[in-house]
Amino acid sequence: MIAAAILGSAAMAALPAAAAYAGGLPAVTESEAAPGISITGIGFARTKGAAAPPAGSVAVSRAVRNARIRARAVAAAIGVEIGQAEEIEIREPGQFADRRPSAIVAAVATVRFAIVGAATELAASREVRAYGSAFAPVRPRSSRRSRPIKLAMLAARRRVTPEAATAARANAAAAARSAGLALGGLFSVSEVTAPFYGYGSSFYDPALGQFGPGQFCGTFSRPVFRQDPRTGLPRVVRRVRSRRCAHQTTYTLQLEIAYLAEAR
Repeated sequence: MIAAAILGSAAMAALPAAAAYAGGLPAVTESEAAPGISITGIGFARTKGAAAPPAGSVAVSRAVRNARIRARAVAAAIGVEIGQAEEIEIREPGQFADRRPSAIVAAVATVRFAIVGAATELAASREVRAYGSAFAPVRPRSSRRSRPIKLAMLAARRRVTPEAATAARANAAAAARSAGLALGGLFSVSEVTAPFYGYGSSFYDPALGQFGPGQFCGTFSRPVFRQDPRTGLPRVVRRVRSRRCAHQTTYTLQLEIAYLAEAR
């Protein structure tokens, strides 16, 4: 379901539109998005010798570069051009907080880029805001190695980025038409993160890895139980090391878009 709203000094209307992905959406509330395209990039780097640049800084540079690539894809899909980065927030990959240090470092950067020629404040009395979602299957060449899985996850992530932007714009246009309005200037596009994906500055993305940064295969110790003949209770008799690979089979993305609205 795609949720869309037309807002004035107070909410004027809210209506559902055609879905690109039938997933749950957050409630439609007054938008607090800053002007521009806000998108998240992820980057990886392998730790090397002391003479090499710190892996963390390399991963951050790659994450910012990835955010710019995604922002350009969003801009191209909705017919605008991005400008300079206005704000950069380095976030913590939340799913690795309790993992051991790895030879691979991951970085997450949420970057807000200016939109060339766009409004920088909601001066009009009306605003059209909509959500657009897209999903893509994750199809690695091999499901038994981390690298093919990581490449497939990143490919699905690239694919859904412009598709979600197109869906959001289409739903904003449909909402405006149904209310007798026309879309004005674009104000903002922002990536929606589900509340359970993290809190504060932490961030979750399935493309970051399952067993560690960039790692989708891992080894774990599995206990083997036997019944104790004296007590009748199960007890651990040994542990067996097992290797397992895991990843999401579908990558889903949701974007929120906001336009100024004009009377027809």
